[in-house]
Amino acid sequence: MDQIRYEELMVKVVDATASAIEQEELMDYVAQNPELARELEQHRALTAISQGWVKRLDADLTEDRLQSNSVVRLIGLLTAVLIGVGVAVLTFGGIIVPLYDSDTPIWLRGGLSALGAGLALGIVWAIYYATVSRKNDPYKEVIR
Repeated sequence: MDQIRYEELMVKVVDATASAIEQEELMDYVAQNPELARELEQHRALTAISQGWVKRLDADLTEDRLQSNSVVRLIGLLTAVLIGVGVAVLTFGGIIVPLYDSDTPIWLRGGLSALGAGLALGIVWAIYYATVSRKNDPYKEVIR
């Protein structure tokens, strides 16, 4: 087998486009030349990496399509708003209602006041930090 035929069969076998006869021809040649087995495995490994990249790019493209879909974005926003409102009402309702109940002990009122102040400060800090760090992020334009 000459070098051109060997390279042609190598590409076909690695790309899984070779016929059974072509595969057998290459395997016989590799069996006769054991030093070529390593080269064949290296080509297969490189092809596997390339195929992995293609799968990753396909997955990224699918994700990008979903993220740019206005209905999907609206549903995500609505979900976040509803969960946020529910958590806020339950949390602050659970804090505020006992504060106005005359039967609530003073230590519980103090603890609930501290909890409410801590939650409010944490939310304000998270919003501030996200805003400031986003402005200073040199990679904010990089997608994934």
